[in-house]
Amino acid sequence: QDLFPLLRSFPRARLRIAGAGDYEGELRRLAAGMANVEFLGQVHPSRVRELYAGAVAVLVPSLCYEVFPLAPVEAMANGVPVIARRIGALTEVIEQSAGGLLFDSPAQCRAAMERLLESPALGATLGTNGRRAALADWTEDVHIARYLDLIESHRTRRRAARITPDG
Repeated sequence: QDLFPLLRSFPRARLRIAGAGDYEGELRRLAAGMANVEFLGQVHPSRVRELYAGAVAVLVPSLCYEVFPLAPVEAMANGVPVIARRIGALTEVIEQSAGGLLFDSPAQCRAAMERLLESPALGATLGTNGRRAALADWTEDVHIARYLDLIESHRTRRRAARITPDG
């Protein structure tokens, strides 16, 4: 909600909001009359890839601390750069992946949006970085392999602890 004033003065930026929730009515009220803000409501999963394909970036302006932010990871897996507020795990995800830009204030958010609108090459680089990180670190297969490795290392330590010099 703190970004709507920014978007009101930055008509070149177009915001598409996917999803619905309890706060949607208030957000719609705040965005009333803004031609550059579109509420999509609930989006079928089959359409999500299409939305990513047309995006310059995914904006994650969370005001609260998130443990593991799925939206930016999903965006990066689809090769889309992320512009995220420097808060909680968002900071770590963006910094580790080099898949996006961070902001602390609406003015910094606008500067990040302008950079990506003006430099498709930067967007492509960030998108490639994010996709690489998402595939290397955050896929289901990677997590399962790491989980199984952890179990095996625990089993190996338990077996070794049971074997004593006395038998």
